[in-house]
Amino acid sequence: MKYVGSKLLTVLAFSSLLLTGCEDPGVNISTLGLKLAAPQLKGTNPFDQDFDSQNYAHIQGTCDTRVGDISISLNDNNWQTPPVTPDTTGTSLGSVTNDINCADGVFDVYLTKADLTSLWGITVAADGGTDVDSILIKGETIIGETKTLTLLDPKQSGSPGSGSGTA
Repeated sequence: MKYVGSKLLTVLAFSSLLLTGCEDPGVNISTLGLKLAAPQLKGTNPFDQDFDSQNYAHIQGTCDTRVGDISISLNDNNWQTPPVTPDTTGTSLGSVTNDINCADGVFDVYLTKADLTSLWGITVAADGGTDVDSILIKGETIIGETKTLTLLDPKQSGSPGSGSGTA
């Protein structure tokens, strides 16, 4: 009878180890569909700036300090994290740095014409203009993404990304 007890204990221990080995010990965080608030625009709307003559737009805003880096999409095509050091070729900007992290509650980004082409794939027309009708900004958090701030070009009408954006 004592051998049956030790065999049962051995089988129980082996089964526990086998089942434990099959489980992923990683912690899953469920957000229940909740998101932090979208970043908020603080400075001048980039569509009210003279991008064609400056070759850049300056975007400043506030965000929740629990947010990490921000991501930007132009015309809702692809999301990119702006570079820490923007390509200022063709601008009057000196050496500038993008503040893309919301740890201090603010972000401060220069979107340059060179970065629009190289990172976002936006085509620059012969007259120097671009085909950007909307700028979307969101933040990354430990539990997912924030809601999205959407900036639309009020001078355009039509569908975003077509050269005639929504107002």
